[in-house]
Amino acid sequence: MVSNKVVVHTKSFLPDSQGYTWTSEGGVSYEISETDDAEQGTTIIIHLKPDCRKFSEEDTVKEIVDKHSSFVGFPILLNNTVLNAVPPLWTLNPQDIDEDQHLDFFRHLSNNEQEHYMYKLFYKTDAPLNIRSIFYVSEHRPSLLEMTQDQTGNSGVSLYSRKILIQHKAAHVVPKWMRFLRGVIDSEDIPLNISRELLQNNALIRKLRETVTGRVVRFFLEQSRKDPVKYMKFHDSYKMFITEGVLSEETPNSKEDVAQLLRYETSGTAPGESTGLTEYISRMQEGQRHIYYLCAPSRELAESSPYFEALKSKNVEVIFCFDAYDEVLMMQLQKFQDKQLFSVENEVVADMFKPAESAKKEGEETEVEGENEAAPSPFQLSSTQGEQLVDWAKTSLGIKVDDVKITTKLDKHPAMVTVWEMGSIRHFLRSQYLTDSKGMTEDEKIALFKPTLQLNSSHSVVMKMNKLKDEDEELAGLILRQLYDNAMVSAGLTEDARPMIGRINELLEKVLQSR
Repeated sequence: MVSNKVVVHTKSFLPDSQGYTWTSEGGVSYEISETDDAEQGTTIIIHLKPDCRKFSEEDTVKEIVDKHSSFVGFPILLNNTVLNAVPPLWTLNPQDIDEDQHLDFFRHLSNNEQEHYMYKLFYKTDAPLNIRSIFYVSEHRPSLLEMTQDQTGNSGVSLYSRKILIQHKAAHVVPKWMRFLRGVIDSEDIPLNISRELLQNNALIRKLRETVTGRVVRFFLEQSRKDPVKYMKFHDSYKMFITEGVLSEETPNSKEDVAQLLRYETSGTAPGESTGLTEYISRMQEGQRHIYYLCAPSRELAESSPYFEALKSKNVEVIFCFDAYDEVLMMQLQKFQDKQLFSVENEVVADMFKPAESAKKEGEETEVEGENEAAPSPFQLSSTQGEQLVDWAKTSLGIKVDDVKITTKLDKHPAMVTVWEMGSIRHFLRSQYLTDSKGMTEDEKIALFKPTLQLNSSHSVVMKMNKLKDEDEELAGLILRQLYDNAMVSAGLTEDARPMIGRINELLEKVLQSR
């Protein structure tokens, strides 16, 4: 309690009514007496304790009214100034609200007089719950600090019941990933005396959250079709929150619902243009069972990737994932509209184990592993040469590879490394490198990765290396090791490339000795 004494004077509006005074000092008893000094209405006088004098300060009173009583149905005055001048817009007819009122209300919620909103959503429904709500999305792009600073689950949405505040920045009325929203939810179905514990565990609140979440997701989908350019501005600013939503939602269906909001560049779109997973599926070839994706820092690196090159013969559209967390998202999402999300790196590995007839049906070469019995091309290693190169490479690389194979799928790249579930391996490597800067030994890597080095039998570097292994095995070994290192870097399986600098210098020195 902030006071040591409370006095209440009250008198009815009826003529000739008697006035009364109620007095209490916080004990077990109180006094009521008649008074002739009371005016019509009620006056409450609070005698503050010495250590609670701050509650008589103007700024403190304003803060309390602003937080708890902004939208009560009668004016609150302080020194003849109305403190609750902002009307509760969610109770009005949307057609009666102009943009200036929306902007004032948004700035009241965001506590920033300079901020503007990008989107607004006015949502009313009586089924399955009584809901009156209004939401805004700020034009201000949140910084990384703003994205991560509030990990308590608090949102920017306050919960009301009949215009009475239940909880400011309620933690459970919208999912945590929607904490970028600013707004109000008012539901007459929520009791005024609900506790914080019930807010967390109440079935009514869970239903409220599901209903509001579904409506907000549908709203963004509607906006993406209505104005794609504006939506991409929103997407670029808030993609991290959407990604968090896919990762944090508990059921596959809810993950897919949120994933509809994501946009990516693909091999089938022009640079700078993006598409959604639903649109990607609508363009899939007949018989295509997977949604293919490739993670790379940029489109240039994605299109020049050996894994993208190895899949070109399939003539399928590939989604390009440029952000580091996209890979984790794809692995967590797993499926979208019953289509498996499949990394092109895994597809290349899977092709290694497909029978020849299956590969033939897909229009691929059947002599991928060097089994072509036709006359050898002067621009490609023969089967015998390929087998000899594989045996020498295995011996030379030792524990660094689990296997070496010859491939005809590559064109511009001399080699690539294939590992099953490469995305998981990369994610583990990043985590392990951050927690143990010393890294893993080669023995530990091979036990974990089981990498296969695939050599392009028609690439000039590989063909010259094959010839050089019989003439200068030391130089050929250095070239082979560099091809391996390059392939590991391209695959994202090397967290620290500095150790290869010494080997590059040694290779250059060896090459230049004869010059």
